[in-house]
Amino acid sequence: MKNAKKILLTLVALLAVSVGAFAQAITDEKYGATQEARDRNALVINLLRDAYENGNYDVAVPYIHELIANAPRSTENIYVRGANIYKAKINRATTVQERNMYVDSLMYIYDKRAEFMGDHPQRGRAYILKTKAAEYLTFRAMDRENIRKFFLEAIEANPELDVELVSNYYKILVDDYNSDMVETELVMNEFDRLNALLAANPSPESEEGMKTLEQLLMSSGAADCENLEKIYKPQFEADPNNVELMNKIVNMMGRASCTSEFMLLVTESLYKVQPEPQNGVFLAGIFEGQGDYEKSLFYWQESINSESDPTMKAAYIIRAATSALAGENYREAVSFARQALEIEPENGVAYMIIGQAYGATAGSSCSDAFAQRAAFWLAVDNLQKARSLLAGDVAQTESLSTMINRFSANFPTNEDCFFLGLNNGDAYTVNCGWISGRTTVRTTR
Repeated sequence: MKNAKKILLTLVALLAVSVGAFAQAITDEKYGATQEARDRNALVINLLRDAYENGNYDVAVPYIHELIANAPRSTENIYVRGANIYKAKINRATTVQERNMYVDSLMYIYDKRAEFMGDHPQRGRAYILKTKAAEYLTFRAMDRENIRKFFLEAIEANPELDVELVSNYYKILVDDYNSDMVETELVMNEFDRLNALLAANPSPESEEGMKTLEQLLMSSGAADCENLEKIYKPQFEADPNNVELMNKIVNMMGRASCTSEFMLLVTESLYKVQPEPQNGVFLAGIFEGQGDYEKSLFYWQESINSESDPTMKAAYIIRAATSALAGENYREAVSFARQALEIEPENGVAYMIIGQAYGATAGSSCSDAFAQRAAFWLAVDNLQKARSLLAGDVAQTESLSTMINRFSANFPTNEDCFFLGLNNGDAYTVNCGWISGRTTVRTTR
């Protein structure tokens, strides 16, 4: 018994010496306003450390709250240890009520840490609120409103944009939309806002973040044409000259492949003030799909005129030729196709368009019966050239072979050629209205 008392007295003496030495070394008022307070808080810091390291969490908890009340700026370890203790208690909780109580306590620890340690150079307010949001999502996954709130607070607290945080927040928002917890307008507006944030902070990470946001939006189903028009049409009608709004509408509805009259109206309005090539291409394609080939060709020509890259220019010319062909404007289709060949002499699609245009009009481009049939030679010449250049495309070559066989059936007969003194293989110049060119005599039999 005497030995036990001696040991206890020795420990108390050692603790007193230790605390006294520690207190003497502390003059910073973050540990307390008076020396007496600093002495007490120094003791509590040591007691918290010992209890924490020994796993005596119930003993440690009162020390945490005492330090938050009396010396909240003294050491970051108050909050680190406090969070770890409450996370352990959450995981060991046996009832929902107990678990919720510990989650609330964990959030309190993060709030106090943000309040008193928010100016930490490495782990300040942005770091603390991001951690808080992630922990809340982990431990209270069903409270979607507060999860979104905490993620937004973390994003706003970040002086340097955290792309991962932005992406995670938008995923949460889309998940909530899919569960009918948020409205379409919020999903759309947040996409615009976050996308603008990422665009304003250019980096490889931001580019990936923008792609992620777009994928999430498009996969959500929120960005369908009906929803987009419901949101944007009243805004446009209220402010039809707002270029920024028009750009937003065109970008969003373009992503959803919308082709409504409203989309066309906005895009044409935007094109008048900002004749961007991509908008001209969009309009050309839409009008082509609607069968309005006159407007389609107008915008294809606009796009061709504004494009400086040869490859893109040739692509636009081919699209214009295709549109003219579909609109049965065969002569213009051939003109466009020949322009494409001036840029890309081995463009198989250009030869195919010329062959199709000749074949479609050979029987009506002139009054001479033989010349009409001879025009099919030029049609087949171009289709054969196209087939050789497009040999790697099986579907295309099969289609070309079918056209070649069909048009070949219209060649002049042996009798037709005999009366004109022509033999198979002879050179011949076709002159049939707007169709002309050098070719070779061939007969159907």
